[in-house]
Amino acid sequence: MVPLIIGGVLNSGILATGAIPAAKYNYQTASPDILTKVGALDAASRAARTTLLSAALRFPLTSRTVASVLIGAATPASLTANLTAAQTPVPP
Repeated sequence: MVPLIIGGVLNSGILATGAIPAAKYNYQTASPDILTKVGALDAASRAARTTLLSAALRFPLTSRTVASVLIGAATPASLTANLTAAQTPVPP
């Protein structure tokens, strides 16, 4: 098995911000369809008593082939939020 390092898990930020106006998806403004899908993911995360950000950062690590997840941050506050979210337990 070759371990994988996964990047881009927040998909240009939309999985960190949620379905807000002007959210970015694949480096473009998210379409209404994508905003609807992200809204559903956000609701499912809340129902599981976690956040969309935590779920997005932890999901790739559910695969045995993933060794690490790269997280980016535009600001020190984003880095702190991402690190906190990455350490938050997420139910299966």
